[in-house]
Amino acid sequence: MTKRKPHHNPAPSGCRELFDYTRQFVDVDLLMNNVPNDPGYPAYRRRWRAILGAGIPPNSEAWKAYEISETSTWMNADGVSEDTRYLRTRTFVNATGLAINAATGDHDLIPTNYAAIGLIRDAESLADRDLIRRLVSAFDEIDTKLLGSYETQAPLLLLGSLIARYMLGEPPEDVKAFVEHLMEQEQYYNSKYREFLWSCDAFRGYHAQWKTAVRRYLPENDPLLAPLRSRLLSAEL
Repeated sequence: MTKRKPHHNPAPSGCRELFDYTRQFVDVDLLMNNVPNDPGYPAYRRRWRAILGAGIPPNSEAWKAYEISETSTWMNADGVSEDTRYLRTRTFVNATGLAINAATGDHDLIPTNYAAIGLIRDAESLADRDLIRRLVSAFDEIDTKLLGSYETQAPLLLLGSLIARYMLGEPPEDVKAFVEHLMEQEQYYNSKYREFLWSCDAFRGYHAQWKTAVRRYLPENDPLLAPLRSRLLSAEL
């Protein structure tokens, strides 16, 4: 694969559609109340209000990782899982993170796989098929953009796309080819490690949630998925 350097372009269309879709449901007061309360608090609030008002995701590596990723992880829905407003707001936070990554090409600022599995988890809780369809488009788009780069989170985006397709009950037309492509990506990025896929990158905090999604959505009795599913679930975290 040809190596590519990160670009600084507007968020691609799939990520932008996801950003726009999640933004329409945002509870502004809820988001403001859940911005991390530390010394940067006032600045975070101003920046989030600017994003909401402009309707455009930031396009700059200067946006610090914790200003979005910590907002997302701090917004833990435990105990308020029935609060749809809460989950909608968190999907917007993670969609913003994906849009920034797609635009800047720097996936270390906001771990892409954290935002992706957060969106899968909340789309499941919301039972929102329109959101899930947009996840497929955004994940495929980022994965395609990352092909041949040094970005080791690419295989997880492809896995996310596969999971989202099965969440919809609409598997790829050619499951065998899709799985082979994922296995090829895994081998390319993970050639130095023995642990299948999960050791592709250093951002491993949410891999247990990825495994849960694999168990739940990739059919156990599908012979085309069996080798992939078995290797994903047998790997130690």
